[in-house]
Amino acid sequence: MLHHGYRLAFLSGIYLLVMMFYATASIAMPYGFTLNYRATCHLHMTYFYICCGIGGVIFAILIYSLVKCRQSKGVQAVHFHTHFGLEIFWTVVPFLILTALAMPAMIVLKHACG
Repeated sequence: MLHHGYRLAFLSGIYLLVMMFYATASIAMPYGFTLNYRATCHLHMTYFYICCGIGGVIFAILIYSLVKCRQSKGVQAVHFHTHFGLEIFWTVVPFLILTALAMPAMIVLKHACG
C-alpha cells in the first residue's frame, strides 16, 4: 500500500494527464492546409505535451514535499538550507530545456520564412 504522500502525488499526476488530454481535444490548434502551418501545429502540440509533463513532475514533487514535510504531524520543522550545487542545477536545467525547445522552433521558422 502506498504512503499517503505518494498516493496524493500519483493521483495529482493522473489528474494532470486527464486535464492535458481534455485541453488537447478542446483547445488544440486546427490542422491547416499548408505544410508550414502543419509543422507549426505539430511543434505547438509537442511543446504542449512537454510543458504538461514538466508541470506534472513538478506538481507531484510539490505535493509530495508538502505532505512529507508538514508540521501538523508533530514532527519538528524541517530546516532548508542553501545548497550551491542545487541552485546551479535548477538554474542550468531550465536554460537547457529552453535551448532544446528553441532549436526545433528555429528550424520550423527558417523553413517557413525561407
